[in-house]
Amino acid sequence: MGEAILNDSNIGMARKAVIKPVAGDYYVDGILYCGRCKSPKQAKITVNGVVLMPAAKCKCPEPPIFVRPDGVPREWCFENDDGASPASRQAHRFVESFPMSLLFYGAVGTGKSFLAGCICNELGRRGKSTIMDTARGYADKAFNDHEFLGRLMTYDLVVLDDLAAERKTDYLQETVFQIINMRTQANKPIVITTNLTAEQMKHADNVNDERIFSRVLSVCIPVLVSGIDRRREQGRKRLEEWRKKECSANP
Repeated sequence: MGEAILNDSNIGMARKAVIKPVAGDYYVDGILYCGRCKSPKQAKITVNGVVLMPAAKCKCPEPPIFVRPDGVPREWCFENDDGASPASRQAHRFVESFPMSLLFYGAVGTGKSFLAGCICNELGRRGKSTIMDTARGYADKAFNDHEFLGRLMTYDLVVLDDLAAERKTDYLQETVFQIINMRTQANKPIVITTNLTAEQMKHADNVNDERIFSRVLSVCIPVLVSGIDRRREQGRKRLEEWRKKECSANP
């Protein structure tokens, strides 16, 4: 049961089936070979005295299945990045050197979250599972689901966005420390973004923050994200476009 039944009809279909070679493919003794892995793309079998050459899977690896990152806008991708800043180039290197851990720090609006999102989307295209959220978001999920932190460790990459920007509570800070500590102990990468300066991280104003940033700075490569406030610049451009439309509509 479940075996294919070979008859004149499907034998005829197999004989007519055409396998289209792609650039680099070649033939040896009438059999198509893959130009990349040098293994056959066809098999040669005899059925009822008829020689058939059906398609066969070569040894090339299957392309990765795109894994939609959790909490990341689709438009946060390297295609929408000019790639001019040193931080942008570091984000590209991060993807190529994955896994490692990064800390994007700098002033508000310079694109730290955007670069972290670009990393998530690019890794997603390569079949990696990623998740991005704020400390408050992770803490709320962990509060409502006691198994959440355990599942968080199954992700290939965890992004902790906008660290230290929210009102601090003991529970929030303990959750943050647990996430960073568990990822570190499991040798799994983490990307963190924060508006704090290097001095503020090195000289935290309370014991909980000191414990968190001591761990962060010990495992993450710090990357300064500097430049114009991108959000203000985007707002300025939208305002200019609106004014142009108004002027053209009311000459």
